[in-house]
Amino acid sequence: MLDPRPLDEHGWTARVQIEQVLVGSVQPGQSLEIGWEELARSRPPRFSAGGRALIALGPLPQSSLWRGRFPAGGALAVAGSGEAFLREPDTATVSALEAWARLSASEREANAGVSALATLWATAAPSVAEGALARIAEIPGLDGKVYGDAAATVAAGLVSPGRPLPLREAMVKLAGDRRLGALQPALEGLTRRGDPLEAPALDALAKIAGAMPADRARSLLARPEAALRVVGVRWARGPLVESLSSMVTGDPSPEVRATAVVMLLDERGMTAFDAAAQGLFDPDPAVRAATAKRIGELGAPAVPGLVRLVETRGMPAAAAPIAALVFAGSEGYDAVRTIAAGHEDPRVRDAARMALGKLGPAK
Repeated sequence: MLDPRPLDEHGWTARVQIEQVLVGSVQPGQSLEIGWEELARSRPPRFSAGGRALIALGPLPQSSLWRGRFPAGGALAVAGSGEAFLREPDTATVSALEAWARLSASEREANAGVSALATLWATAAPSVAEGALARIAEIPGLDGKVYGDAAATVAAGLVSPGRPLPLREAMVKLAGDRRLGALQPALEGLTRRGDPLEAPALDALAKIAGAMPADRARSLLARPEAALRVVGVRWARGPLVESLSSMVTGDPSPEVRATAVVMLLDERGMTAFDAAAQGLFDPDPAVRAATAKRIGELGAPAVPGLVRLVETRGMPAAAAPIAALVFAGSEGYDAVRTIAAGHEDPRVRDAARMALGKLGPAK
């Protein structure tokens, strides 16, 4: 990278000496002029003299601003609005990117593309690996394209201690969300007690299978780790659902309590109203919000019970039932309007008015 310098308040330019070309018509040894923008004045320019960078280049924008910056033309812009670059790239990242870049458009959508992207996810610099994972997630029919080398590469990456845990966890989630059956053996290997990916792996396996064995779910409900109890609650079915009522109020984890509310209502509907409604008075605001939304989604059948809670609880406890009424469709909205107009407690009337978006003192 040669002589990076500003052109105006935000525009910058530099000469680059091409060392290696992954794809494109330029040749190693060429010198090119590039342009980009630095919008944040508080940080140093993204390129420095003498530095090495892997850069994706494209044509300059056609706006008059850019034509003024490069009146003679001939320059290229850093792609991705100036973000498509990697400073001091390592050999593994460059090699994996080159393998991907040289695939045809059709190959990129097939097993070969998944395999190349899996290699990027498993070996490249974290910022590039994140992009590779996002690209994998966009491939249609992914479950039929993860096999052979692609599956083996992902399996190896999932157990690699050198890969960042968030990258590995994101791949586990993708495996479950897209039901990637070829990864089941690798996921089972992550379910050892104490593995940092035990909870997401168990959840992914249940998504792939469409269910979790009752004995496994039961054991998870008793685990000390909140993340594992959440998974157990999420996959509780049949008689296990009855145990969720006590978890709505008794579990120490807000996430477990909120998940228990949702699952109770998903599995039992209005018959679980009284147990689930306890979440409306939870000390944690996130649990109250999740409960209000899910109970409100029951619609008109939930309205009488929610109105009764508003009448009997008063403020500040009435705020969450009022919020649930707003989610309950036209009947719930009408109930909130009635509360706003005529409740005997002015604080409750104010809360109802706020829920309706009508700020100001109650009459």
